[in-house]
Amino acid sequence: MQSFQESFAEIGLAVPDIWLPAEGTDLERWAVIACDQHTSDPGYWEQVEKRVGNAPSTLALIFPEVYLNAPDADARMHNVAHAMQRYVDQGVLQSSGSMAVLVDRQTPQVAHRTGLLLAVDLEHYDYRPDSTSLIRASEGTILERLPPRVKIRRQASFEFPHVLVLIDDPERTVIEPLCRDRESFELLYDTRLMLGGGSVRGYAVREPQRLQRIADALHALCDPARLKARYGRDDAMLFAVGDGNHSLATAKQVWEEKKAAGSLPADDPARYALVEIINMHDPGLHVEPIHRVVDGIGARTLADTLRSAIEPGKEPELMTPEQAVQRVLQTSQSSRSFALLDGERALCYTLPDDSTLSPAVLVQQTLESIEQTSSTTVEIDYIHGTEAIMELSRREGSLGLLVPPIEAESLFQYVANNGPLPRKIFSLGEAEEKRYYFESRRIV
Repeated sequence: MQSFQESFAEIGLAVPDIWLPAEGTDLERWAVIACDQHTSDPGYWEQVEKRVGNAPSTLALIFPEVYLNAPDADARMHNVAHAMQRYVDQGVLQSSGSMAVLVDRQTPQVAHRTGLLLAVDLEHYDYRPDSTSLIRASEGTILERLPPRVKIRRQASFEFPHVLVLIDDPERTVIEPLCRDRESFELLYDTRLMLGGGSVRGYAVREPQRLQRIADALHALCDPARLKARYGRDDAMLFAVGDGNHSLATAKQVWEEKKAAGSLPADDPARYALVEIINMHDPGLHVEPIHRVVDGIGARTLADTLRSAIEPGKEPELMTPEQAVQRVLQTSQSSRSFALLDGERALCYTLPDDSTLSPAVLVQQTLESIEQTSSTTVEIDYIHGTEAIMELSRREGSLGLLVPPIEAESLFQYVANNGPLPRKIFSLGEAEEKRYYFESRRIV
C-alpha cells in the first residue's frame, strides 16, 4: 500500500519538518510581514524595528526589500544567515517535527482565510511561459528581481515562507474538511499580528490518515479527465503561484545551482520550498485589482489605442469617474469593463461577451505595446485602491486605468492555456493581508 509520503511526492509535495519559536517568545514581535511589502514606505519598516526592539523576531531573519538600495544592504543580507545560526544556538528557533500546518488567518477585511503549509518539490515547478509542470507561475517572472534573493538564500540555513500557492477546488475537498476538525488538532500558535495585520493561528496536522486524505483529494483535482473538462486540456497545472513567485523562483535557481555543482541525495532539503496552499474559492481570499496610472501619452491617443485593441467591441461610454467605479467594480458587467480616467471624465469600455481576455490583461498588453513602440517615454505605475487611482488621474498629465479583479475561474483557465498572466494583473488582498513570517524549515 502506498504511503502518504509517496502520494504527496507524485504531485510535487512533501510534508516538512517545521521549526517554530521557543515557548515564551513574544509572538506578535516574532511575526513580520512579507519582505516585498511597503517597499516605497521606509516609515513602515521603521515602525517594525521600533516595535521589535531587541526581541527575537523574523525581522532579523529576512531582508526587507525597502533596503535594497540602502548603503548597508550587503551587511543586512550577511547578517541574516548569522542570525539564523544564533537563534538555533540560543534555542530561540526549535524543531517541532514533521507536519502540515493548518493556518487560520484573520485580517481587518476577512474573518477567516484558511491555508495549508506544505513543502513543494522544485523539480515540479517551472516559471517559464511554456511550462507544463504541476506548479506554475500565475504572472510573469522578472529575472532582474532574483539576484538579491538568490544571494541571501545561498547563505541561509533556513527559509521563512511568504509564498501563497493556489488550488482550484470549488467543491472544497482539500483544506476545508480540516477546518471542521481543527479544534481537535494541536494548537501550535495563536497571536495578533503587528501594524494592522489581524491575527493568525496554526494547527498541527500530523496524523497519517489525515495526510493521506489530503493527498488523495489533491490527486483527484489533477486527474487528467477533470483537467480536460475544466480547462480544455489534460496537462493543466495543479498549483498556481498566487503570491511570492519571485521567492519560489529564487529557491528554484539555488536548487539548480546545487544540482549543477555535484550529485545530491534525492531528499536534499534545498530541493523543496515551504509554501502556504490556499483554495482559490476560499471566501476569505479576495482578489484585488491593480490599477494603472500612465504619464507621457495623450488622453485621445490612449483612448483610440484601447478602442482599437477591443475591436469589435462597443464604443466607450462617457461618464463621471464615480460612475466608472460603479460600472467597473460593482455591477454585473464588472468582469468585462474597464475605464480610462482623465480628471473629471471617464471613458468606460466593455469587452465583447466572447472575448478570451480579461480587461486587466487587455489593458496591460496594450500598455506594454505602447511602451515598446512609443517614440517618447511612457511611464506606468501600478496602484492599489480606487481612491488612489481617482486622485492620481486628476493630476495634470496623468491618466488612470481602472480595471476589475480577475475572476477565480478565469485565472486557472488563462494560465493553463496561455502561460503566466502579464505582470501586475491581480493582488491577493490588501498589503496588510499578505503572509507574515512565522514557521520555518531547514534548507541545508
